[in-house]
Amino acid sequence: MDLVGLLKSQFLCHLVFCYVFIASGLIVNTIQLLTLLLWPINKQLFRKINCRLAYCVPSQLVLLLEWWSGTECVIYTDPQAYPKYGKENAIVVLNHKFEIDFLCGWSLAERFGVLGGSKVLAKKELAYVPIIGWMWYFTEMVFCTRKWEQDRKTVSKSLLHLRDYPEKYFFLIHCEGTRFTEKKHQISMQVAQAKGLPSLKHHLLPRTKGFAVTVRSLRNVGSQAGFSENSGTDSAPGAAHSEHLITRWAVVRGRLLTLCPSPSLPEIMKIQHCWESSMERNTTQIYTLGASL
Repeated sequence: MDLVGLLKSQFLCHLVFCYVFIASGLIVNTIQLLTLLLWPINKQLFRKINCRLAYCVPSQLVLLLEWWSGTECVIYTDPQAYPKYGKENAIVVLNHKFEIDFLCGWSLAERFGVLGGSKVLAKKELAYVPIIGWMWYFTEMVFCTRKWEQDRKTVSKSLLHLRDYPEKYFFLIHCEGTRFTEKKHQISMQVAQAKGLPSLKHHLLPRTKGFAVTVRSLRNVGSQAGFSENSGTDSAPGAAHSEHLITRWAVVRGRLLTLCPSPSLPEIMKIQHCWESSMERNTTQIYTLGASL
């Protein structure tokens, strides 16, 4: 094991990372609290400052993902679409199968220079989590209760507030709504069979209502919406393994789709695209896992 690998495996190194993250995170939260004074005076300045402050927190986790764990995010996309990533607001659809899916999304956002302003659709309880949850609150993250009758209006209202956001951002969304487990997958497939819906080997049934609300509310915010499909695998050809470190690869398949500017786009078309995206990501993951055997 080389010196760098040895340092990565030491508890003291882990302790230093934790201390720096907690200390810097609380400092960022404190400064964010003070910036509330700007909200009634200059809302856009408040947003720009908080984008810069927010970058300080997830960037540390991206560092751990890429440098400490050695995870490499590989993007397969249309070369003509690639230059537009990060230049326009985008809805990014991710798988929700592994613990680091959201980190891969942050890694993409960092690569395209929109990490500080990136948004997610997250559980309301996360808003009370120190550092990350508090940071999300000040960057106007969209929170939901997972109860459609309550979320129908509150989520749409939060999304509409982002229409005049001054910074470019990726809006990351997990259509499944919860992380994949075998138990959840069995229940999901039973529901699919009962309703005559397609069976997805590596995914849960998508929650199409949240996706449709997101598309409707963010329409015309940017001329394009990017749907990046994250097919992470536990390992891939060339992945390194050691007693202390498992290197993971995340294969990301990106597509750039134009959002129809017409506000009258039928809900059924949004739901249909959500299903098509899920089936396509499922096919991609089957291929990826097969190639890694």
